[in-house]
Amino acid sequence: MNGFRKVLAVVLAGSIALTGVAVAKTEFFVRGAKLTKQADGSWTGSGKLGGASGKVTITGKVELLKTKRHTITWSWKSGKRVVSGCSVNQVLTRPHGIQLWDGGGRVKQSSERKYRDLYINLYGPTKRSDLDHAKLSIRSFTPTKKFPGNRC
Repeated sequence: MNGFRKVLAVVLAGSIALTGVAVAKTEFFVRGAKLTKQADGSWTGSGKLGGASGKVTITGKVELLKTKRHTITWSWKSGKRVVSGCSVNQVLTRPHGIQLWDGGGRVKQSSERKYRDLYINLYGPTKRSDLDHAKLSIRSFTPTKKFPGNRC
């Protein structure tokens, strides 16, 4: 049975390669970073990438309570590990007093080759009753053919 599984894996890998199915080369996911707005307009807080805790920083003008597109830069740092990029975002008003950050961009620099040039989504809520805090995630994805190549 073990030999059968190996043959099946080889056949499936070959058929995926022949059909051109896009497989993500890696996953980048900073999940639920808890950020606080700073006096200079940046947002900082802690966030985890894999099992490592690091500092997430977002810079650029973010207009809450308005649906305007804005380009921001973001970074995640933990010791010598650094991943940074940009995102074209807007903040959408949702029911129950939620301001939803939503946008896409790219990883521009990374101390780890596997994360370089990945497409990312930056998203998460800010409560209308507390506009100085946000809980954001940054996650890689495989774009469709219609996705603009250079968003920021």
